[in-house]
Amino acid sequence: MDGPPTTDALSPRLRQVLESIQDRAFAARLRKVYLAAAQAVVRLSDMDLVRYETTSVDDSPDLSLWEEMAPVIRDTVMDVNGLLQVIREHFPQNVEGGLADVVERAVNETVAPSRPDDAVAVMHAVMGRLAQQVTELGEGMRKPEVVSDRWNLLSEIQRFRTRFRQEIGTLVHESAAVFADVHQKDVVPGFLEEVSSAVTVRATVSDLVRVVSARLDKIREAEPEDTQWHAQQLEKELDLFGKTPAYRALRAQDKRAVVEFRAKLGQMANRPPTRRGRWRSPSPSARSARGCLRGTNAPSSSSTTARCWPRAA
Repeated sequence: MDGPPTTDALSPRLRQVLESIQDRAFAARLRKVYLAAAQAVVRLSDMDLVRYETTSVDDSPDLSLWEEMAPVIRDTVMDVNGLLQVIREHFPQNVEGGLADVVERAVNETVAPSRPDDAVAVMHAVMGRLAQQVTELGEGMRKPEVVSDRWNLLSEIQRFRTRFRQEIGTLVHESAAVFADVHQKDVVPGFLEEVSSAVTVRATVSDLVRVVSARLDKIREAEPEDTQWHAQQLEKELDLFGKTPAYRALRAQDKRAVVEFRAKLGQMANRPPTRRGRWRSPSPSARSARGCLRGTNAPSSSSTTARCWPRAA
């Protein structure tokens, strides 16, 4: 997103909350934080990992992706630090033990905290967590098992960007909730888009689970001369899924499971049975298929993926 964000980047409900704050100077400073938060969410969401993915899963070390992703990692850190800088500029934390800290504690002992104070406390708490997560990101990017594995690296970057967006959403929602009764969907930048994307993923993956289950049934029951054709059809169905918005929204490790499943299926499609007998596959129940194509909220598991692979008898 080019240029400084405008007030239009904030939701109507969030603008109402800002207008309701009696301390107009405070509201103006808070507005700048919310605008910076909205900008950060857009930047942290606007990354297409598909261009960095492969159609195979190779266990050999691969450092080429690290070089490709280095600018993305740098920009991710800069986007978060940009928001932190805005918070520090407009709502600086008092140095513990300093004069301002002593005065503030003395005032708080005699006067109940005001709503602005509560909102500032929320921002400082989230700021601390974001700063800690930036440090964790830097440490994680130095781990050999992450740097040398394409899918692990993509997964870690995706995981941290998601955590950053969640923390920023918490900052906006909880600080706004100090002044009014608000719901996340009405004030958090990008909240409705994320929910819509999750619904699309679940619906599309559910459809694919049914297709895969039905096709695996046919493969399991097919005569040897028909098995290869069914496997090729399932390959095509998975390839079509790979072109959907739902696939683009999947977590990297979930995509890895799909790629592994697709590769195993390709072996089956290109190698007809050499002896009589039907191909054997695990029970293609919706549960086992969903384990392989599980969407964005369940944890990844290579053992689950293995149970989904068709096998030759």
